Amino acid sequence: LRTRLKTSLEFQEKQKADGENRKLALDKIIAEVGDFALPPAVLAEAEQKEFRMIATREVKKESDVEKFKTDKEKFLAEAKKSAVERMRRYFILRKIAQAENITVEKDEFDSHIHGISSYYGVKEKDFRSQIESSGGMEDLHMDMLMGKVAEFIVKNADTSK
Repeated sequence: LRTRLKTSLEFQEKQKADGENRKLALDKIIAEVGDFALPPAVLAEAEQKEFRMIATREVKKESDVEKFKTDKEKFLAEAKKSAVERMRRYFILRKIAQAENITVEKDEFDSHIHGISSYYGVKEKDFRSQIESSGGMEDLHMDMLMGKVAEFIVKNADTSK
């Protein structure tokens, strides 16, 4: 038990450090790229998605609805800011993926789906159905691709500067 606990804690620490390194590298690249125009329709859709996620986070019970309505403008501003950041990161990383020929292969994607469904104790077929019906398949694929690009960046980063 101690060995497993120690291994688990070491793994969590490594994951945390890797995540921090990815964030630092991505923040630096995004800052270097500078500002650029985002497609209005894509940005609007991203803002709506962010707003829905905020609503889900903030409204846990019926009594939260009124408070959410009161602070709606604040949440809309938060959603817009978050959407702009996420879409900028997405377009930059997608461009890097194209330039470096980084892709997510079908077997990688299928393995990821299998892993997630196993983790949540859901039949893979049911999980796929649920993700497809909610329109999340493309998001899941893009998340995997962005993760691979971020790993590539950290692995190939010149840290001598």
